[in-house]
Order: sequence, then structure tokens, then C-alpha cells
Amino acid sequence: MKLFSSILFLLLFLANTASAEFTPVFDLDVYKSRYLMSYPACPDIDYNYCPVEPVFCQLNLDEYVEQMFEAHNFNPDIRTIRSYERDAIMVITSADSIGKRPYDVVRTDCGAHGLFHFQPPEGILQWAPWDVEDIIENAGDCAYFNQEWVEAVDHLLHLYPYGIGYQLLEWRERVSGAVSSARASLSI
Repeated sequence: MKLFSSILFLLLFLANTASAEFTPVFDLDVYKSRYLMSYPACPDIDYNYCPVEPVFCQLNLDEYVEQMFEAHNFNPDIRTIRSYERDAIMVITSADSIGKRPYDVVRTDCGAHGLFHFQPPEGILQWAPWDVEDIIENAGDCAYFNQEWVEAVDHLLHLYPYGIGYQLLEWRERVSGAVSSARASLSI
């Protein structure tokens, strides 16, 4: 009995010591708040004008791509999608592609996000309809570890119907110069 008590005491001591010394690197609460933010399904839109009250919601991938082709209806800065843009978007979102998704906020490059995996510090935050200057400025070397930055990006990605258009505007800003250069070199 004395041996059993000694072993039990030793095991309890080691368990308490181990848990105090070795804190887990993976924090489930951070994981839940950063990656598992849940949003309701987006409502159907049967009109082509800007809604007074945008909502935070989530579409499935097919619905998202379909709405991307309608984004020009909700933002006067967006022109309709051209055929090469449609083809590129279809390839990027195809199931056998690399697997980028419209609502991603991932650790890659310290916070790659959105359908086209934009990079911090701004990414699509430059299009935010609310003031994000301080968030961008205070994002630090790795914005992914700044919860305020992650939440701001996540909210903007889910802002319906505008977030879809903001991603398209950001993508065009990055891609249009390359496309213009390629077209110019073809016409020489």
C-alpha cells in the first residue's frame, strides 16, 4: 500500500509539474476566434442596387463566384468582368486548383487572405468603408498575429455584398498592370 501511495504521489507531482512547465503552443481559444468565426448564410439579392444595410454573411464558393460576376451592380467603381478575368477566376476557384477560398485568413506570408491570397499589411483593407488606418499601422511585422487586423480583414471579406467587389478591385489593381504590359508586348 505504501508503494502504491508513493507511485500515485509521484504521478500527481509529475502531472502538475509537466503541465506548469510545458504550456501548449497551440491555443484552442485563439484558433476558434481566429479561424472558426461563423457567419450565417447570405440572403438572396433580387435587385441590382446598393442595399442600405450590408450584412456579415458567408456564401458557398459557387455562389461567391456567381456574385463576383454581379459585383458591378453594387459598386460604381467596378466594371463588369472581362472574359480573361472570368477565366482566371474560374481557374483559381476550381476544385482541383491550389484551393484558395474567398474567406481565407491564413498564416502564409503573415496573413495571406481572400480569394487571391492578398498580402498584409493592407490587402483589401485599403477598400474598407470604415477607418482602418490604426489597424494597418499597428499590425506589426506579422499582421496575422494581430487579432484586431485578423478581425478587420475577416469582417471585410464577409461584408455582403460589398466584400466581393472589394476583392475584385484589389485583384485588378495588382493584375491590370501585368495584363496591360502583356497586351502591349503582343501588339509590337
